[in-house]
Amino acid sequence: MANLYPGWMPYPYPPYYQFPPTPGNARREWQAGGRSPGHANIPLPPFAPGQDYPPYPYEPFPRGRRRSFDASYLHPNQWPHWNPQPPPPNPPPSPYHTSPYSWLFHPPPLPQPQIHTLFNGDSPSQYLLFDLSAYTLTARRRINATQAVAVTPYDLDQPASNPEITRLLIVCDAIPQWKLDLHVTSAGLLPARRERPAIPFITVGDVLHGLHVHLHVPVTHEEWGQLSSSQETDVSRAYTKRYKAYPPLQQQQQREGVKRVDFLLRNHYFKGLVWASPENGVERMKLLVGSSF
Repeated sequence: MANLYPGWMPYPYPPYYQFPPTPGNARREWQAGGRSPGHANIPLPPFAPGQDYPPYPYEPFPRGRRRSFDASYLHPNQWPHWNPQPPPPNPPPSPYHTSPYSWLFHPPPLPQPQIHTLFNGDSPSQYLLFDLSAYTLTARRRINATQAVAVTPYDLDQPASNPEITRLLIVCDAIPQWKLDLHVTSAGLLPARRERPAIPFITVGDVLHGLHVHLHVPVTHEEWGQLSSSQETDVSRAYTKRYKAYPPLQQQQQREGVKRVDFLLRNHYFKGLVWASPENGVERMKLLVGSSF
C-alpha cells in the first residue's frame, strides 16, 4: 500500500486507524525532547471509543544464568532472621457502627407498666391521703397543698396500672412476713370485695380495699411469739394508740386485739407504691409507709 501521507509509517492496527483524523479537530502532540536519529515525528492515532485495542505484545524478560545455590536463593520463609508473627486480633466492634438490621435480632425492651398517679411512690408529689390504721377505709385525694377531697367512684374503678393486670403481689419491707395477693378471676376478686363492679382487671379500689383488709387482720399467737421483748412493747403501744384514737369504737377495737397494722408502729400512713421485681411471673409492688401524710 502506497504512503498517503509523508512521514507516516503503517502499523498493524485495525483498518480504522489507517485514515487521518477528522479535519478541524485540533490534536495536541506530546514531545519528550530530542528525537531518536533516523526516526520521523510519528503522530499517535486518534482514540476511537468502543474500539478494542490489540493485545499488548508480551516480551519476556531475559533470564540470566542461575548461579550456584546459596542462601540468597532461599525462600523468604527459610531465612534465618524470619520470625513469623500471628495476625493481630480483630478489633472489638465499635458501638457507633452497628448493623442497620440489628433491631431484628435485638428487639427493644418492652416499657415497664405505669402505676396509677394516686399510687405512684416515685412521684415527688403525694396525691393520696390514706391512714392505714383507720378503722374504716377513708381515702382522700389532694387537690392542692392544703385541700383534699374524697376519692370518687370513678377514681376507684380506674386500673391500678397501665397496662391493666389481673394479679398483683404487694409487699412491705416493714412487715415482709405478710404479702397481699390480689387476683381477679371469672368469679370476681380474691380476696373478696363487696359490691365490686364486674371489671376484668385490678382497680384502684381493689388495692385500697385489699390493703385495708390485709392490715386489719388480727395477729396469731405464733406471730406474736416471734417478737422480742422490746418489739412487744413497741407494738403494744401502737395498738393502744390505735384503738384510743376513735372513742366511739374504742371498746370494739380493743376486743379485736393486736392487728398487723400495729407492727408498722408509727409508720401507718400510705406513701405510695413502687415496682419490685416479679415473683414467679407475677407482678409485684412494694408498699411505702411513713409517719405522716
